[in-house]
Amino acid sequence: MEQQQKVSRIPPWGVWDGIALLVVAAFLTNIFGLVISPIARTWEPVWRFVMISVMQTGLIIVGLLSLVAFRYRASLKTLGLEPVMLREGLVQGTRWGLFIFVLVMGSSMVIQALLPWEPGPQPFAEMVMSARSVSQVFATALIGVLLAPLGEELLFRGFLYPALRGKFGTSWAIVLSAAIFGALHLDLLRFLPLAVGGVGLAWLYERSRTLYAPITAHAVWNAAMLSLLYIAGSGAT
Repeated sequence: MEQQQKVSRIPPWGVWDGIALLVVAAFLTNIFGLVISPIARTWEPVWRFVMISVMQTGLIIVGLLSLVAFRYRASLKTLGLEPVMLREGLVQGTRWGLFIFVLVMGSSMVIQALLPWEPGPQPFAEMVMSARSVSQVFATALIGVLLAPLGEELLFRGFLYPALRGKFGTSWAIVLSAAIFGALHLDLLRFLPLAVGGVGLAWLYERSRTLYAPITAHAVWNAAMLSLLYIAGSGAT
């Protein structure tokens, strides 16, 4: 693959632009929750979660692509979304996704072994484990395997990581973007495993030079995790 077909090394936006975008996305997520909760109070929790996730991911995609195109006058190539790289990204993401999942699980097991208590599951994990109908399984899979990888990879690896790399270099950018990725999940006990996963995804983006690879790897990682949660939930009944 020729070098000009791969993602630009230096984006036209800076680190503070990336951080500001993350703050806005987090703020709007909370707003969506406040708006949707009274409207959908009779809905099952999983469908409220789906609605919030769809709105959040849709806003991230439309807002970020519009920002890149109109504010910075850049192309999809700058985000690593050049169509010609799709096949290569899917192959590499599938190949490395399970490896990243194993790294995350291994670091999670180490953390749990060091803790004097068993950390409880996250709300979304509880939702997955309690899924019984086909529609509930589909809804949680939609969030975990499609919406979360798309939105998070656009923000963290597509927008934030290249800005960090342009300012601090590749190694520090991988570490810093991974730390921010772990921290913004707002779960102290799972910060390290999530940061390890963030390192793997940023490394894969750097290696493949296409955002399709970490999106696919993130989807594979989440699919493997969801499968374990579904199995655990089935065994608990």
